[in-house]
Order: sequence, then structure tokens, then C-alpha cells
Amino acid sequence: SNLGLTISVWILSKSTKAELVWLAFFLSFIPFLISLCANFYLFRKQFKIVKPSFKYVKFKESKGIMSLGSKFFILQIIVLIIFQTDNILIAQFFKPSEVTNFNIAYKYYSIIAIIFTLILTPYWTAFTEAYIKKDFVWVKGTVRKLLFYWVASVLMLSFMVLICNWSIHLWVGDAVIIPISLSLSICAYIAVTNWNAIFANFLNGVGKIKVQIIYAIVMGILNIPICFLFVKIFKFGTFAMPLSNFVCLSLGAIISYIQYVKIINDDARGIWDK
Repeated sequence: SNLGLTISVWILSKSTKAELVWLAFFLSFIPFLISLCANFYLFRKQFKIVKPSFKYVKFKESKGIMSLGSKFFILQIIVLIIFQTDNILIAQFFKPSEVTNFNIAYKYYSIIAIIFTLILTPYWTAFTEAYIKKDFVWVKGTVRKLLFYWVASVLMLSFMVLICNWSIHLWVGDAVIIPISLSLSICAYIAVTNWNAIFANFLNGVGKIKVQIIYAIVMGILNIPICFLFVKIFKFGTFAMPLSNFVCLSLGAIISYIQYVKIINDDARGIWDK
């Protein structure tokens, strides 16, 4: 997909007047086309044994699946709203050109978040299996290992701060200079996001997400007012947006850890067990 997108952008740059409509079309169509072809090919070959079919559908099981699935959907929508409003807020509070600086800085540091997500991905289903088997010793050991990776990610973020403007210069030239305040706030935001991801993976795996939905709603309500406070009252710059996200996510970091401890110690009662 990425190779196809890169080639399409190169072709557009040589054959058109850089029309945004064509760019949007290729950015949407190429990943869809490649995913569609891959599905047809793979489910006819090595994944044939798990090829989806309506004859295997048990509609009587749909209620439980849809109930949990709808909760995940609501949670994802709330999180999407929270974390995709930064560019809009920067454009409203500052100059639209500041969106570019913020995006470049965020893409630079988000490499760590991407790597951390790749590490975490297999653990969702593993936590599910361990929870069903009541293998809490394995869960505790795995979470300790993931926390070690989290510390390593924080150290890597710190190193990236030191070489930030040198790296940005190699990437986009002298057009963009990233203030240290923006770098530190984005790093803090990514660090707490990675922390949350560890315990969210566990809680998602065991299907205990009601608390997540509640504090995600609270974060969604608080995020914009906190941004307004930082920008209009405290006169912070663009780093107010990731700083606001950090403040909101810190609440979730504490709550998710508490819920994890309660579940792992078989002490979750009431809402902590839902």
C-alpha cells in the first residue's frame, strides 16, 4: 500500500498540476484495492481453512458479540474525536501554518508510538486466553516486560528530543524549527499514551471496558476547555494541545492501572468488573 501511494504521488507530481482531488482519490483507493485483492488471494490460498462463510454464522451468539462490539465502537469514536481535534484547535487558536509545524513534530516522535503499538498488538488475544485460564502469573510477568519496553520508549523519546532539529533538518530542510516546549509536550503525550496502551490492551482483552468508556467521555468533555485555558489564560503556544492531551490521558493512566490491579488480584467488584 505504501509503495503504491508513493508511486502514485510521484506520478501525480509529474503529470498533473498537483490537484488535491486526485491525491485524495489515490490515498483512499489504493489501500482499499490492495486490501481487497489480498483478501481474495489469501483466503483462497494459505488462509483457506479460516475463510469466512455465512454457513458458520451463529446468529444466536450475535447479541453478546454486538453488545461488546458496540462498546468498542463507541470507545474508538470518542478517542478519535479527542485526538483528531488538535489540528482544528491549532488552526483556530493560531495560524493555519502552525498546523504544519505541529504535524511534522508529531510524525517525527510518533515513530515510537508506532513501534510500541507493533509490540503490543499480539498481546490483546494473549491476555484474553490467559484471563480465561486464570493464568495471572503470566499476565503479571508480561505486564512487567511491557513496562520495561515502556521505559525504553521514554529513553528513546528523550534521545529524539536531543537530535530533533537536526533530524527535522535532514527531513524537510530549514523551513521548520521545532521549539523545545512542543517537543517535550508531544513526548509526554506519547509516553502516557503508550502507558495507557499497555493496560488498555489487557482490559480490552478481558472485555472490561465500561470504565474506559466513562473516562474517555470525561476526557472528551475536558480536552477542549483545558486547551482554551492553556492558550487564552496561560498564553501557551501550540504545545498547549499535546499538553492538554497529556493532562487528560494522565487521568486514564491512573484509573486503568487501578482497574488492572483489581482484576489481576481478583478484587474487581461493581463497575471495575464490567
